Amino acid sequence: SKELSMDVSILLREFSIRHLKEAWKNKKYDKIYYGIRIHKSEIDNFLNSFPLQNKEKLIRIYNRFNCGDAGVAKRDR
Repeated sequence: SKELSMDVSILLREFSIRHLKEAWKNKKYDKIYYGIRIHKSEIDNFLNSFPLQNKEKLIRIYNRFNCGDAGVAKRDR
């Protein structure tokens, strides 16, 4: 809900975690959804501030964002 999104945004701001608030409309059901997107550079800060209880999800997040250049073609230097 919008109120939950606003409250989470306030909490993230208190912890100095950069984020974006977003809202989008589902045209089929004519309903508005709200969400928060954490900046990629702030993911480590977020995970250290709010540790996840689900270890499998935590491993997937670390593998996705801490794998360096995986999945990106390297250019000649």
